[in-house]
Amino acid sequence: MVGGHSSRPTKNNPITRLGAGLAKLGTYNFPIALNQTTRGYFEAQSKLAPPEIAADMRAVLQNPPDEAAAARLWAVNPGWNGTLRTTVLRPRSRRPCGPMHCRSMRART
Repeated sequence: MVGGHSSRPTKNNPITRLGAGLAKLGTYNFPIALNQTTRGYFEAQSKLAPPEIAADMRAVLQNPPDEAAAARLWAVNPGWNGTLRTTVLRPRSRRPCGPMHCRSMRART
């Protein structure tokens, strides 16, 4: 039995697997990926920011980018994290996407 009755859940049930997957996703940091626009933004902002923040902005522009500097910038302005790297977004759909409507949302064994 895959899921079982909710009063007698198995250890390896869909909800447990989903929770573990979400926890793993929550701790994942996508790699820093700058394009010409975001690089120019941080170069310009580094000339206007306080010295400590400016140093971190320059550090994320290096090759390879400084992850510790990126973490400090994220703490200062969470929006900068979305500028520095790809983030996870829920895909948009014109139709409802519940268990009865989207096969991709169903738990797979």
